Amino acid sequence: MNTEPLGVHRYETSVDPPAKVLVLLAAHDGTLFLREQVASVLAQEGVSVRVLISVDVSSDGTESLADTLAREDSRVRCLPHGSAFGGAAPNFYRLIREGDLQGVSHVALCDQDDVWHTDKLSRAIAAIAREGVDAYSSNVVVWAPDGTQALLRKAQPQRRFDHLFSSAGPGCTYVLTRDAMARFAEWLRRHPDAEQRVEYHDWLVYAWVRTGGGRWFIDPEPSMKYRQHGANQLGANVGARGAVARLRALNDGWFRRQVLAVADALLDHDERPIALLRENRLRSVSKLWLVAPELRRSRKEALLMCAALTVSAVTRPHASPSPDERGDLQQ
Repeated sequence: MNTEPLGVHRYETSVDPPAKVLVLLAAHDGTLFLREQVASVLAQEGVSVRVLISVDVSSDGTESLADTLAREDSRVRCLPHGSAFGGAAPNFYRLIREGDLQGVSHVALCDQDDVWHTDKLSRAIAAIAREGVDAYSSNVVVWAPDGTQALLRKAQPQRRFDHLFSSAGPGCTYVLTRDAMARFAEWLRRHPDAEQRVEYHDWLVYAWVRTGGGRWFIDPEPSMKYRQHGANQLGANVGARGAVARLRALNDGWFRRQVLAVADALLDHDERPIALLRENRLRSVSKLWLVAPELRRSRKEALLMCAALTVSAVTRPHASPSPDERGDLQQ
């Protein structure tokens, strides 16, 4: 994963008239940071926001805190509590399926433990209009417990097949037009098998938009502080520990299984890289090297992925268990 020192530039991001945005926030055991996150969402400048919270059954009183936040501000609402999801993706899928889009122009995804820049939404909406796209994501500032910060780069040029092999970056940076989100929600309702098989909602959203011919803009300007801490389900996975987790996910077959799940959900025929990966023999997987630059936005990530998939095809040609640590390979 690429990081570099901070050195960002602020741009004009005014939106006139103010856009109305529905923010979908998935929470679980989030009392430590949830109030600060919601405050940063409600403080967004130049837009009108509504926050919809879905809480995965928690042991630290997150349900009670979410209800308190809703009582304190009418812009916050909670879906009924009591559902156990076991992960962020099913929680977000619920929010996407059940969120009321009436009267909004855009929909944003939100984690429970970050801090948004005050112009996050206005900048995203301005970029969507300026670039003529259906969806937006951005680089983020990784914010470590010791206070250090680094820019997490996800805005490399999009490639022909990168959406089948990775997401557009952290889902907490995603902003979609109402039309795009409404169509995805309807598709999700008609394809519950995809929700069961694809374990990362942000990957599926990005792949769905791109596969359907939609346009996506990845902003090099960071839009938020991405809090890195031990309770992250995914985390930024910078450094050696993240690299080990990502290599493990590649080598034990989980990543291959997820790529095929995305392809099965969205494609009516196999693109060549998918056909090669599906065969999963050394001769076929080795051919991925010929198209590696089209598989990931980052050349380094593409080469790492091809190397690990080649090794996996030799050592574990049919194994695909789900590992405990998956790193952020899908990003």
